Amino acid sequence: MLAITTIGGLLISLLALAAALFLEGGGAGGLFSLSALIIVAGGTLGATVMSHGFHELRRLPGVLLLAFGKGTPHQKEVARQLLEFGEIVRRQGVLALEEQLEQVTDPFLRQTIALLVDGTDSKEIEAFLRTDTQLYKDQVTRSARVFQTAGGYAPTMGIIGTVMGLVHVL
Repeated sequence: MLAITTIGGLLISLLALAAALFLEGGGAGGLFSLSALIIVAGGTLGATVMSHGFHELRRLPGVLLLAFGKGTPHQKEVARQLLEFGEIVRRQGVLALEEQLEQVTDPFLRQTIALLVDGTDSKEIEAFLRTDTQLYKDQVTRSARVFQTAGGYAPTMGIIGTVMGLVHVL
């Protein structure tokens, strides 16, 4: 749902910009400039790489897929699987869950069930889950900071491109 609203908002913004440009007598060529694109995109990318390094940038495609793609399994599906697994444990015991591991698509849930089947103590499982959750949150936060940094540099690069264009015109 988020991806649809994000794309919808972007399209509305672009249509409003184009409508305002045409109402003022401008043309489509006034919106696009290869040199401006190079200055803004290249400058923003370069400044972001200097701020975060390539090790952080390597994670961005995965984060973008998570944000705009299918993402994690739906909560109702995970809840349904948990209820089903509870019924299996009640009837057949914990070891019967080992056969069900192939059905689990969520890596977090799969690791948890594997630990349970292996007979890991509940306190150790809880500690593992807390640590794993915190590491995931930290990784997502670092990736978000990369986008925040790029968002901070992009307007500055746009101003630099504008000034360079004005100097060229004069």
